[in-house]
Parts: sequence; structure tokens; C-alpha cells
Amino acid sequence: MKRTKCLLIIPVLLAFIFLIGLFVLLPTSTRAAISVRTENQYEPVNITYWHHNTGVREEYLNELIDEFNATNPYSITVVGEYAGGYGEIYDKVIDGLQTDGVLPNVVVAYSNSFADFARYGGVRFLDDYFYDPTIGITDTVDFYSGVLDNYRLGEYGDQLAGIQNGRSIEVMYYNADLLAGEGLTVPVIWDAFETACISITSETISGTIVGTDASRFTTWLWSRGGELLSEDLNTARFDEQPGIDSL
Repeated sequence: MKRTKCLLIIPVLLAFIFLIGLFVLLPTSTRAAISVRTENQYEPVNITYWHHNTGVREEYLNELIDEFNATNPYSITVVGEYAGGYGEIYDKVIDGLQTDGVLPNVVVAYSNSFADFARYGGVRFLDDYFYDPTIGITDTVDFYSGVLDNYRLGEYGDQLAGIQNGRSIEVMYYNADLLAGEGLTVPVIWDAFETACISITSETISGTIVGTDASRFTTWLWSRGGELLSEDLNTARFDEQPGIDSL
């Protein structure tokens, strides 16, 4: 049986995007009047968290939840529930919002799902909590501004709809031995990458493994100087030459 070796593998690391929502539609006047209470004013509360983790990741998540439940001074109890993959969770949330069905308090979701949830009144915006002087985030050095801004909804006054507890990144692995065997250096431009892949490819060795998801295309597009949309977000630009070259 032949074994297939790979020169270059470009995996997508899964992201855990943390969307915090109470799934209650509040009038603007009510939302503005919210005040964050101090520790001794809180009553015990249970928080259901829908997530997509399985295996070792779920075990570690449960350890974090258990630690939080045992140490937080606010009588908060978090209950983690596996609710399927991202798509399944999204469908469950939308169905619950449309039918007044079962919903969690906290849910993992891609940031582009926030606006859909908000249209049904399903998002508790976090600005009042994030910037509260008592329990808020006073040191934001660990938050990349661009990442945090990704969870603000422009159609809702740039309010903060969620906070990430992880972030995906595109990385490229290479097989140094295979490159050296062909007298090649690590390619850092696309032409050199193509040359390396062609040189390495044989009946038993694949020059690269090509992914075809949106994240991969976007990364290739940006690396060629292209953009998905115009600056005003009204015109598609992924069909320009950098996008064509990526495909």
C-alpha cells in the first residue's frame, strides 16, 4: 500500500467564538438603565452554556467550568451542554428564537451569527458589563482591538455583542526534508510555492493539500493584496485579479 507524503499542509485551527446573550429583547430605554450590581446584591443564578466541544476539549472545558463554579463569589453556576457543531447550534438558536423554544444563556457562535440573533432580540449587549468600573474589564491589553471590534454590530450602534475565548489562525506547515531533497528552500512567495509543489509531487508524494473553504480563500486573497469587499462594503472585490489568481 502506498503512503502519501505531504510537503505543505495548511490547516485551519478551529475557533471558539464566545457569544454572550440572555436572549431577551429589551427596549432601548430599559437597556440604558441597566446598572451592574455589586457582589452582595446578587442572588444565585444558573447559566446554561451551549458549546461545540467534544473529547479532550470538552473535558478541559468542564474543568474550567467546575473551577469557576467552585470559586466565583457570586453564587453563579454554569452548566455546560454540548449542542452540536456550529451549524447545528445556529439552527437551534434561530429555531428557539422564532418559536419561543428552549434557549441557552451563553452560546458559542461565529461572529457573523450575532446580527441574525439580534434581529430576533436574542442578544444582550455587553458594553454595560465590559466597561463597568467594578466588575468590568479594566485592563484590555490582552484584547486585540481588531478582534474585539469584530464582535461589534454596526447596525446596533457598534454595541459589543460577544467576546472571544479563542481565535482561529491560518498557518502553513512544510516538510523540510522533502524540500532539501529537491535542493529547494522554504517558499515565501506564491511563484516559489508553486515551483516547490510541482518539483515535489510524484505518485506517492503530494506537493500540497488544498483546502477549499472560505477561510482558506480569504487568506490566499489577502496574501496577494486583494480584498473581499470595497471599503464602503457595497461592492464585491474578490473577483478582481488577486481573487482570480487565488482560484
